[in-house]
Amino acid sequence: MYYLIIDTCVWLNIGKDIINTEVIDQLTNFVKSDKVRIILPDIVKNEWDKHKQDKIIDLNKKSVQGKLKNVKELLVLVEEDKQKIIEDLLKSKVEVENEVEKKAKELIRKIEALFSYPTTKRICPNKEVATEVVEWGLMKKAPHHKKSSMADTLLLLNSIYYIKKHSLRNVIFVTANKEDFSSISNPKIIHEDLKMKFEENKISYFINIGEALNKIERDAISDEVVNKIEKLSDIMICYRCGGNMDDGAYKMSQYGGLTFQYTCCACGARFDTGEYFD
Repeated sequence: MYYLIIDTCVWLNIGKDIINTEVIDQLTNFVKSDKVRIILPDIVKNEWDKHKQDKIIDLNKKSVQGKLKNVKELLVLVEEDKQKIIEDLLKSKVEVENEVEKKAKELIRKIEALFSYPTTKRICPNKEVATEVVEWGLMKKAPHHKKSSMADTLLLLNSIYYIKKHSLRNVIFVTANKEDFSSISNPKIIHEDLKMKFEENKISYFINIGEALNKIERDAISDEVVNKIEKLSDIMICYRCGGNMDDGAYKMSQYGGLTFQYTCCACGARFDTGEYFD
């Protein structure tokens, strides 16, 4: 049996992909067969409740709106006899958005079913962990080393406390937050400040939930999905303000035609890849 600690950012990333549900379906199978038990810190559940609307439902709806806008921009590029096909699609905008919202809510339901599954271990912080979190912050140790990241530190130290108390083995920690948790030299390795705690408690570290599930069972997740998760975790950083770029969309280029462009979620700056729409 394996124990999985999954960071909030990973749950949210799973929820963003309403087209391919391979990860959540396989994880559900593992949990129901008691091959996996989930350790769920309260802070993960609280952050999930706070962000599931804007990071899953709203984001998927905005993605559809962006794609439909791209389709609308095609009107000026196609012959007149083909324009009606595009116009008919645009007329069904509301129906498409409603269908996307329905799929997003169903994915949220599947994830929350795992949160409330009988074998899932809900854990809350105690005074001993709270004291250690403060000390960790004062020493600027990862994940508290680059910014005030009390939540990340609490999540990790609280989980380790539970693991030690119950003498758990075969524990896997999965996060997409490479900046705070990963080694500077290799993002797939835990940060040097955390290495001893992970080794002492025999915790495996992954930044790709697909690779983590494949450790539990070979080829549980396809290479295609593993690679897609890898790409999703490589969030582009804005060249202007350092903020996160969005997932990208085809937009009208200053050079003419539709090219794939990223837009900064913070300042609105655009990065044109030069990749033209086929």
